[in-house]
Amino acid sequence: MIRVYSIYGLERGHLMRALIILICFSICSVSILTAQTEQKPAGTGTFKSIENWEVSFSLKDGKTSESRRILKHRSTFRPDGNKDEETFYNPDGSIITRMVFTYDLKGHCTGHEEYSPTPDKTLTLVRRHLFTLDNSWRRIEYKIIETSGELASRSTYRYDDNGKLIEEDSFPRTGQTMTRTLHTYDETGKLTSDLTYEGDKLTSSFLIKYDSAGDCAETRQYIGGKLHSTTVYVSDEKHRPISSERFVEDNQMGDSNGELEELMPTYRGGSGKVTITYDDAARTQETSTYNAAGLLTEREIKGFEQHGQQTSSSRFDGKGKTTDPVINFYNGNQLQGTLQGATIIQREYNDRGMLVKSTYLILGNAGSDPQPYKIEEQVISYY
Repeated sequence: MIRVYSIYGLERGHLMRALIILICFSICSVSILTAQTEQKPAGTGTFKSIENWEVSFSLKDGKTSESRRILKHRSTFRPDGNKDEETFYNPDGSIITRMVFTYDLKGHCTGHEEYSPTPDKTLTLVRRHLFTLDNSWRRIEYKIIETSGELASRSTYRYDDNGKLIEEDSFPRTGQTMTRTLHTYDETGKLTSDLTYEGDKLTSSFLIKYDSAGDCAETRQYIGGKLHSTTVYVSDEKHRPISSERFVEDNQMGDSNGELEELMPTYRGGSGKVTITYDDAARTQETSTYNAAGLLTEREIKGFEQHGQQTSSSRFDGKGKTTDPVINFYNGNQLQGTLQGATIIQREYNDRGMLVKSTYLILGNAGSDPQPYKIEEQVISYY
C-alpha cells in the first residue's frame, strides 16, 4: 500500500467561484464529447467490481471515533471491461436506483434497465433506456420507456463528417420539439458555440474564442439573444489558466427573434477577477479572487501530491486572516458537537496506482494530533 501524507495547508476549503472559473477553463480547453455508447473506466478489462464506502465519525469529549461505514455506490464489470450493473444506496442500505446495462453482440452499449423503489418497492418493474446506434456505433437516438410501457421522452443526435456532435433534439410525449441544441467547431475541432432553442425561439447561447496557442481566450453568454456576460481568460505556456475576468452587460433582456445581438457594453460592472499561480516544485496552486473594485477578497493555496490529488488547502480573507472550517458531528439528526481547525487529507493507493482511501483530518489546538472526521474508501476487485 502506498501512502501519501501532507500537512502543507490549513483548510480544505472550496471556493465555489474559483470552481466555476476552472470549469469554464475546462469547457474552453476541450471540445464537447460525442455521445458515449460504452461504459468503460480507466483500466478497461481489469476491474471486476468497484465499491465506494464512506466512514463517518462521532465526537465525544473532544475526540473522534468511527461511527458508521456506509456503502454508497457499487459497480460491477464484465471481463471485457464493459460495465454490467451500477447501484446507488441510501445511508440505511436501501437501494436508491439499480441499473443493468445492455450490449449488442459486438459489445456496444445499447442502453440500460433502471430499477427504482419509487414506482416499485419490490424493484421488479423496469424503466428502459434504449439507445439506437449508427454504423459508427454513435448514439443517434435515446428513448426512455416508463414501467407502464409509455414513452417518457425521446432525443435524437446528429454528427458532422468528422464525427463531432452538431445537433441534439429532445421531444416530449406529444412529439413536438421541446429543445434543440446546436454545436459548432473550428477547423481544429474545438467547440466554438452552443445555441439552445425552445421550438423556434433562441433561448441561450455560449460562444468561445481561442488564442493563437489554442487556449480559451474569451467566452460570451447570451440569454434570449441579448449579450449577458463576457469572460476573458489568460493561460500560461503550459496551457494552464492563470487569470479570468468576467464582465456583465447592462442591458435589458428581451425577444430577439432568434438573432444574436452584438451589444457594446454600457456598464462593465462584472463580478471581478480571478488569478491562479503555480509552484511546480512545491506542487501548490494559489487562487486569488478580486471584487469589481480590484480589491483582494479571498486567497486559497492548495497542495497536491505526485498523483495530482489534492492533499491540503489554506484559505485566507482579503486581509490575510486564516479562515478555518467548522466540522459538525451528528448522532442521527442530533448535533453532537463541532471541531474547528485546519484540515489535511491523507491519500492511499493500491499497487496498481488506484486511489483506494482518502482520510480527512482536522487539526485542533496548536500541537495537538490531527483527528479523522471522514474517510472515503474505494474497494476494487480485479479479474
